[in-house]
Amino acid sequence: MKNLKFFYVVGINCLLSMLLSSCQEEENLLKEQEVQFSFAVVNSGSDVGRSGSSETENIRYVYLTIKDETGKAVYAWHTAQLHKFGSHYITKPLLLKEGNYTITNYAIMDSARNFVYATPREDRNISYLVEDPLPVEFTVSKDDITEVKPEVIPIDLSSDPKDFGYASFGLNEIDIVHGYIAVLTRGDYDRFILSNADLEIYARDWQEPHYELIKERDLYAKNNLVTFSRAYNQYRLRINKPGYITYEDVFSITELGHFYHRPLQVYLQKAE
Repeated sequence: MKNLKFFYVVGINCLLSMLLSSCQEEENLLKEQEVQFSFAVVNSGSDVGRSGSSETENIRYVYLTIKDETGKAVYAWHTAQLHKFGSHYITKPLLLKEGNYTITNYAIMDSARNFVYATPREDRNISYLVEDPLPVEFTVSKDDITEVKPEVIPIDLSSDPKDFGYASFGLNEIDIVHGYIAVLTRGDYDRFILSNADLEIYARDWQEPHYELIKERDLYAKNNLVTFSRAYNQYRLRINKPGYITYEDVFSITELGHFYHRPLQVYLQKAE
């Protein structure tokens, strides 16, 4: 009888191990597939405040949230860079496992991170303008590159974010970092004094290999208040003044915030 119980327990354990192994193998078979995102512009009938169509605007990013079948966000408020091919914009492929997914947020931004297009939610009064308002469902299949192309509506100066289902189309105060920058040059009696200069601000996300110029401004002979956005993770500051060696350095968004209480002081040296 003891032997029978022993073999019974061993048999159950083997069966459980086989089932577990089978589930793991099935999970491993669900490989990650490439998914690309683009957009189709639907004319809302209002062009107030717009500088032009998608053909002429500096379209640069898709801002989206993707959830799986369980409702888990696999990409939460993710920024994907858009690339132009003729008149068509498309993102670099994102990796998703085979299965069904839902897009719950979808907006298009320009190079300055301004929202220029968005897909409205289905419970909003302008949702009738698109065939498939948010949430947008799509399926990722094996050995196939999936392209998802939600319809978007132009955002103009008269647009109400609530009509699209968003709290705002701008950056909230929590997403803004302020810092002070002061430029000093050597003056009379070999003493440093505050001076004017030109500031170039370059920025990038960690996922992007290159910096892009996002702003140019004057710096005056004082502590200059400069605003930075948390939409970028890293900044390169370049300060120029004729007859002086150009200053250049890289800062994280956190480091820039420290300059609010203790200004960044840049000492320019004369060019030889």
